[in-house]
Amino acid sequence: MLNPFFIILIIYCVATLFYILRSTTGTHRFSALGLRTTIIAALIQLSVLISHIILKPKGLSIEYLESFQFSALIIACIFIFLCFQKRFFRSGLYFLPLIVLFCGLSLWLKTPENLLSKTQLSSYLFVHLIFIFMSLSIFSLAFVLAILFLISERRIKNKQVVELGSLFPSLQTLDKLHYQTLYVGFILFTLVIMTGAGYSKVTTGNYLSGDSKQILSMISWFIFAALLNLRVQKGWQGHRGIILSLAGFVSMIVLFVVGLT
Repeated sequence: MLNPFFIILIIYCVATLFYILRSTTGTHRFSALGLRTTIIAALIQLSVLISHIILKPKGLSIEYLESFQFSALIIACIFIFLCFQKRFFRSGLYFLPLIVLFCGLSLWLKTPENLLSKTQLSSYLFVHLIFIFMSLSIFSLAFVLAILFLISERRIKNKQVVELGSLFPSLQTLDKLHYQTLYVGFILFTLVIMTGAGYSKVTTGNYLSGDSKQILSMISWFIFAALLNLRVQKGWQGHRGIILSLAGFVSMIVLFVVGLT
């Protein structure tokens, strides 16, 4: 019997293919097919995740499988919402590969046994990991919005405004959504640091243990704090804020990779 999560991955790949066909052929029907396929995949993913969690053995534990699937589901749901509310119908080509990546990682990466045992023993670590994957999802969305902004900005400079109007929302809308996404991600990331400090206190007796993960976490936190402050205090909107956010996202990826190793 096929793994249901593998079937979900295949459905998201089909949705991605529809958006690729929309981009290459210019046929509007493929956008509708891509969105419908994404909605179907998200509904199946939600039901499979719920049943998977219900059937798990009792006790607090978290695995990479459900964590990455949960992250992919968050991105899919927000993308669907943006399609209906902010005219993101043709941007699936940029969102779906991210969803496919997370679904693929959920099937490829194996949860270390020591992590499973630790999450069963510590509620701090359990909540800490949940906030990690939630913040990763939101910051990944901010990354996609930043890329869409830069693409739109370049097309406007190249006087491709007519074509651009049918592709993405306005630069102002993209910049506003990017800022709002960063703000939510920053709150979640703050909770990541707080729960991580709590877990460190339980295990080592100190809130700050000085390991590489905590140092990188603080660096990433200060980058995003600086960006949000500059936007409010100095009016850093548009291109400058986008570039700084990309630097913060790179630090987040480095932090996440270090956390997996």
